[in-house]
Amino acid sequence: MAYARERNEALVFQRQLHNWTQEHLCEEFYLKAYELGMNLPISPREVRRWESGEIRTPRPDYRRVLEALFGIPIQQLGFHLPVPANLPGVEQPWTQNGLADASVEVARRAPLDRRNFVVLTGGTLSSSVLASMREPEPFVAALKGGRVTTSLVKTIEKRTDTLRHLDAESGGGYLLAAVAADLQLAAELIKNSSYTGAVGRRLYVAMAELAALAGWVYFDVGRHAAAQQYYLVGLRAAHAARDPALGSYILADMSYQASLAGQPDDGINLAHAALSSAKQSRFPPVHALACGRLALAHGRAGDSKACAGMISQALNAPAKASGPKWSFWITQPAMTDLVGTALLATGDYVNAIDHLSCGRGPHGKSIALDRAFYLSQLAIAHVRQRNIEQACAVGTQALGFLPHVNSPRIISEIRGLHRELTRYQDTQPVREFANQAYEKLA
Repeated sequence: MAYARERNEALVFQRQLHNWTQEHLCEEFYLKAYELGMNLPISPREVRRWESGEIRTPRPDYRRVLEALFGIPIQQLGFHLPVPANLPGVEQPWTQNGLADASVEVARRAPLDRRNFVVLTGGTLSSSVLASMREPEPFVAALKGGRVTTSLVKTIEKRTDTLRHLDAESGGGYLLAAVAADLQLAAELIKNSSYTGAVGRRLYVAMAELAALAGWVYFDVGRHAAAQQYYLVGLRAAHAARDPALGSYILADMSYQASLAGQPDDGINLAHAALSSAKQSRFPPVHALACGRLALAHGRAGDSKACAGMISQALNAPAKASGPKWSFWITQPAMTDLVGTALLATGDYVNAIDHLSCGRGPHGKSIALDRAFYLSQLAIAHVRQRNIEQACAVGTQALGFLPHVNSPRIISEIRGLHRELTRYQDTQPVREFANQAYEKLA
């Protein structure tokens, strides 16, 4: 398939961050390959082909070395990967029967999917997402089996809410098995049980919320392929329940995943889809979240003007608004932090510091996982402004959360901060931070 060649800015940025020339990168690559027991030919010409976008998908052994060399997943180095033809959750029709089949298939298979990259991009992802926006087909006859009662759905709802708050405080690493098991149970109920229309809609909403949570916790631990499959099932369930607010929320999370995984164009498309659903819901916090995710995607794509255009809308989230339980965290401080990360991506470090300092990161009571993440972003912004002492002080605050959370995503961000500080390793604050980081990360 033909594609427009695009410069791999992510790889160029990482190389320059290490102060490496293309020739130096070749030397480091060869040494890392040797450490891993491989003898791989590499030349500056090969690096130029990667950086120019001529080669979008290095061979598997080269990908392994690049990940080990830079310490981040390959998609964060700007590379694309082929899409498997039989990914669960994509091919089934957007009907209640399609939801039932996709839910069971994904619930059984996604936890076993250990690919560390987003596997759906571009047209494949967009066509699947856009299908969720169509009008639902006529209601499918109730599935055979036992009756699902309102009480049973309430039990699922309460447990999901508990897991959601546990994730916010402690990270997805502790919850993978619990969320996957609960989602499989809900999928089997949808597939094999019977229920009234009212109970069925509530069951679909519960399924969508569980799938959204599963997508998030798998994303949090770097299991991107499984996360994406869960998100697609969540979209199906929200579609079946005719819940545009929940659909917008899931699309916004998918946009966030794509943006952070080095695929901002997909992030932009998904955020636009989230905005479309948000307008149908008329729920202000969901609209603000979609705008914030779109601002971040534009920032990651290097479009400062488009990013700025979405920031004011993202900041219009009310400080406290009633709504579904899953929206508990969408507040104005949360949006201020999200805007800060978008500004950080555009290189506007002064305003990034201003927003990240006013959000939930360093001040007040907030959920632990978000504080750790946004503190790391604030510290990185300080590094890039050469405020080294402040960067180390904020980074030390972020380190304080590591014993209390199980989130490879947060660990990766703090490692990224540590890498950015290495160029100032001769200063006392950086040495002290490095010692603490080594102890905590170990």
